Amino acid sequence: MYTAEETYACFFKALQTFVKRSGYGSQTSLSIDVGITEGYMSQIMTRKRQAPFSMQVALAAAAGYSYVDFLLSGRRFLSSKDPGLDFVVKDDINHIMQTIHPYFRELQKIKEIFASGEKPAIDALTATVSRLHRGLEARHKKKQTG
Repeated sequence: MYTAEETYACFFKALQTFVKRSGYGSQTSLSIDVGITEGYMSQIMTRKRQAPFSMQVALAAAAGYSYVDFLLSGRRFLSSKDPGLDFVVKDDINHIMQTIHPYFRELQKIKEIFASGEKPAIDALTATVSRLHRGLEARHKKKQTG
């Protein structure tokens, strides 16, 4: 069983990490989402004020997490110097989904081609896979140079 202070330390570490990883404007965005002023949010972030329980739950939800998951992430951050990818920002997830969405349509085509089992279909499958591979390589190169 954790004390109230230990629980808040986990919450705060998760919040601090979320804001840091989300980048510029995330603190403002969270304050708008939960209906508090930027000044109040700033006081929470600088530990001048402690967020009450209902505010902690609202902030975790605005960040896209359940309160328990938020606390568990904070706990991992406190117990490790490098928590790795335990905490994925929802903007990262949206970006990943936008990147892979076109490939889901291609995957459906591949499944249909493979299910037919015909030689021309297998040739078409090979062409589709090659096109997907070139597309992924182009995105990777663009990301590296962009």
